[in-house]
Amino acid sequence: MAESYLVENSDPNNFVITHVGNDGKYVFHVVPVEGGRALSLAPWNRQERPSEPSEQIPNEARAFAEREAKKLGLIGQ
Repeated sequence: MAESYLVENSDPNNFVITHVGNDGKYVFHVVPVEGGRALSLAPWNRQERPSEPSEQIPNEARAFAEREAKKLGLIGQ
């Protein structure tokens, strides 16, 4: 449910979304890839370690983050 997430912070290096219902926070690094930039495969915490395995990220959280990062021009189309 995209409406369950909010963009908390976005800059050229990090993209942070918050889940409204359970106060979960996902921090994605914006990383260079062939042909542009993309969100990291797994969200990260502030200590530069993966915050949880990528398979545990809710699909809707990742989809929301990618959609919003594209709208803001932080990652490629």
